[in-house]
Amino acid sequence: MPNQLRAVQALTESVVGPQIWDGRLGECQTMPTDKYYAVEEAMEAVLERVAAAIDWPRLLAEASWRHSTLHERTLDDEERPAGQGTPWECHATGVCGACLRHALLTPETGAHNWAKTPDVPVTRIDADWAGTVAESLRYRRDLSQVNR
Repeated sequence: MPNQLRAVQALTESVVGPQIWDGRLGECQTMPTDKYYAVEEAMEAVLERVAAAIDWPRLLAEASWRHSTLHERTLDDEERPAGQGTPWECHATGVCGACLRHALLTPETGAHNWAKTPDVPVTRIDADWAGTVAESLRYRRDLSQVNR
């Protein structure tokens, strides 16, 4: 399944929960089908906003640094022969999914020390974020009023 579809499905199910579908008719049995698709479209919009907000070169660099620190044999700067780069150079090819995930989730503003703290703690995985957002929608401002 493409990443976009997988992410949208996970976000949609976080909002409305798992639904029961009639495979023959392609209709949702546990909520109005058009409402399900409206939530799915809203989650596509959320994903597009997140994708636009990510500094992709930095993400690749952070993931590369983590990957080379944890998965590749590297020499310390002092022992590395001249001209062979440093452990901080970006090698975007061959970076594993776990390194990309940890690089995306690191909250640090500087270079993360992957040798000292290789795993970024995931502490909000079970948070009812959809419920929190729903409760806060009454405070929503018109987007045309933002940054004025």
